[in-house]
Amino acid sequence: MVRCSNALLFVALINPEEASKFLTERLSLEWIEGSQVPAILLHNLSFSVVLTKDFRLANKLGEFLEAVTIEEGREDILCVLSIFRSKHTIKKIWRFLSEFAPRETDLSVDTALFILKSSVEKEKFLDGYERLLKKAEGSVGHARLVEIKKEKFDSLGNFSADSAWVKMWDEFDVYIFDDGMQYAFSDNFKAFDQF
Repeated sequence: MVRCSNALLFVALINPEEASKFLTERLSLEWIEGSQVPAILLHNLSFSVVLTKDFRLANKLGEFLEAVTIEEGREDILCVLSIFRSKHTIKKIWRFLSEFAPRETDLSVDTALFILKSSVEKEKFLDGYERLLKKAEGSVGHARLVEIKKEKFDSLGNFSADSAWVKMWDEFDVYIFDDGMQYAFSDNFKAFDQF
């Protein structure tokens, strides 16, 4: 599946129209979840949707946002929605936050907030954030939302140029060596990157 999703990405680069036709017929949550390595398929699939420039596909992928269990997969979908920015995709991101922010404190929530902060008028963002805070009262995610607000939203998308970090997909094992790292997804996938 990893090689197939790489091939899909390649087709989207050289022939976006064909990739769009293929994805229109094939794109489904079952297809993603049934793959050997759903995280990598979803990652390459998100890139492919962007390369097709097909708003319908972005919209369909956005329908899976709340059902995807992989944090990084949700981030990939959120990025696609931000690239195909419209009133519809912004509403979808707010809906996602309304469901996830009270119960999750992962980076997909931060990603959604960063997209909205940079896409929505300041007053609308702050009003929506206050509603989100109210909905999250007494929940696991409330403390993180309060912390973000206390920081005046500065922590969203603010990474230091003095350091680097690698974020791995859920369910992957990572082994770090002196000359690189190996990451694996059960027996289905193994890769080595040198640094």
